[in-house]
Amino acid sequence: MKQITRRNFFLAIVILASCAGYIWLRIQHSTWIHSPRSFGDTPDYFRVASEPLFSSSFWMADRAPIIPLFVKLLHQDTELIFRTQLWFSIFVWIVLALSFALALQTFYLRPAAFITVLGFSLTQDIIIWDPLILSDSIALSLLALFLSACIWLIKAWSFHAVFAFTLSASLLALVRDPYAYLLLMAGIAALVLIFVTRHRGRVVLASGILLLLFLVSNSLATAGGRWYVPFLMTVGLRILPNSEYLEYFRNQGMPVSDALMERAGKPIHFDDLAALKDPRLEEFRDWARSNGRRVYIRFLWRFKADVFQQPLQDLEFIFNPDIYYYAATGFRPIITNPRLDELLYPTRFGILTVLAANLLAAALVFPAIHYRQLLWIVPLMLILFSYPQAVLVWNADANDLARHSIYHNIELRLGVWMLIFFVLDFLFVRYKSVWIGKIR
Repeated sequence: MKQITRRNFFLAIVILASCAGYIWLRIQHSTWIHSPRSFGDTPDYFRVASEPLFSSSFWMADRAPIIPLFVKLLHQDTELIFRTQLWFSIFVWIVLALSFALALQTFYLRPAAFITVLGFSLTQDIIIWDPLILSDSIALSLLALFLSACIWLIKAWSFHAVFAFTLSASLLALVRDPYAYLLLMAGIAALVLIFVTRHRGRVVLASGILLLLFLVSNSLATAGGRWYVPFLMTVGLRILPNSEYLEYFRNQGMPVSDALMERAGKPIHFDDLAALKDPRLEEFRDWARSNGRRVYIRFLWRFKADVFQQPLQDLEFIFNPDIYYYAATGFRPIITNPRLDELLYPTRFGILTVLAANLLAAALVFPAIHYRQLLWIVPLMLILFSYPQAVLVWNADANDLARHSIYHNIELRLGVWMLIFFVLDFLFVRYKSVWIGKIR
């Protein structure tokens, strides 16, 4: 008992010291930022935030509701938004690091796991978003919160754990539409656990919650027409320049005119938003609003080989995107040692990292099921769902692929770290007596 107390005391000291250093680094880094930075989407969030809270124009708008709600609660004060995003990020990553570390059975792995997760959250692709008035900082923080809730739910099923899981999943589904598809995939995949656990009712409940949240999010997105602008962007950048795709849409009733062909290869914001404003395109826009979504879904099925293979042609871009363009004035990396940064968040060998991670995860699916390692399902999903999410991002909106790709990149690399620690923990616990015997 005395030995356990000493160990816990040592772990508490490591955690407290790490938290103190982590918070100091994040706060110190924030002082380098000259001012919060806005982008093209920022006015849209402020516009929706100005709508009455309990109105359909707020909840069924062209933006997912969580960020406008966040902006509304902070009175559209950009400096306050920046500080709140920063502190929320600090809080949830400490929570995730603690949840993950305490989920391990091997005591000596806990401090390393805690420090690794905190170190991971100091990398550029995570901290760069805090001073930006966009959805990304809050969205990544909610992802970390959701992963913490998943670990809690698997480790200790209880009413409070289910509540935390449901709340965090709800926030995640309503902050970014692609997250709803992540929950859909997770909800379907989680049903596999029915075959490896006696608590089948729990699995069905958790899966049902995720699937229901997908339906809610998808319904709000459809009602708000959040597909419309990305569809116009995709038509301009992908459909019009491709004669085979264009012919398919023409056969589906899309009015093709000289004015529309002028938009070929051009983003929607070119020529003073002509795709949205040019009166010559009114017939096309009427068709798009009435039939665009339905026809595009059919198109994805008709050209399903292209849908899944085209992202493979640009793996380096979608799995190692350069997002430094978004950096606010004064931004600089916290981790300045390139070797440490590459270790925590590998980017130099982006394609090889992706392939190795997916092969590792695929190879560990059967052992996870065979040995009933339920916690492994969290990192396995993060890794194995990375390419399906890349396919979704690639086909959902042809614009701003770098920023939209950052999520599955973070999930994949974080998943690798979590999986490594879970596997090491399993091996140490399983063969502990053998190793101790050899040492003696």
